[in-house]
Amino acid sequence: MIDVRIRKTKLDDYEDIKVIHKEVGMVLQNMRPDVFDVNGYIEISPELFADVLKNYFMLSAVIKVRDKERVVGFLRAVKKDYSYSTESALFINELAVSEKYRKHGIGTLLMGKAEGFAKSHGLFVALNVWPNRKAMAFYERLGYVPRTVVLEKKRGDILNNENEFE
Repeated sequence: MIDVRIRKTKLDDYEDIKVIHKEVGMVLQNMRPDVFDVNGYIEISPELFADVLKNYFMLSAVIKVRDKERVVGFLRAVKKDYSYSTESALFINELAVSEKYRKHGIGTLLMGKAEGFAKSHGLFVALNVWPNRKAMAFYERLGYVPRTVVLEKKRGDILNNENEFE
């Protein structure tokens, strides 16, 4: 069993999170090359990371390696108001665990902490999932159910329309 601690993300976590973020980016590129360009991966900059920490609720899952903390997973969320509801949500923008550390309960621990935060602030929890059976099964095991469905049309399938808005 891995000894994992969940804590608020710090600026010092940048390098580890950058690596995990890139891992996830590669998975998304393989799943949806029409949306995520393999050659166009955008690396999160230190400045953007600092901005994210100011504007989002962010948690890190850390382990000790040679007396130093190492981030092996993270969760990024934001409070979101919905026009169709009187309630507000803690919207999970990103949940990622390094591939080497998956299947050790780290994602569940991160979601549990986020749910605790949401409950203490009177929020419900919402998130979007790319069409990925493993991710869907993970969230369903945690009790999440589909509430809305997003439909899309790929760029190449959109018909040219001469009646553009000006």
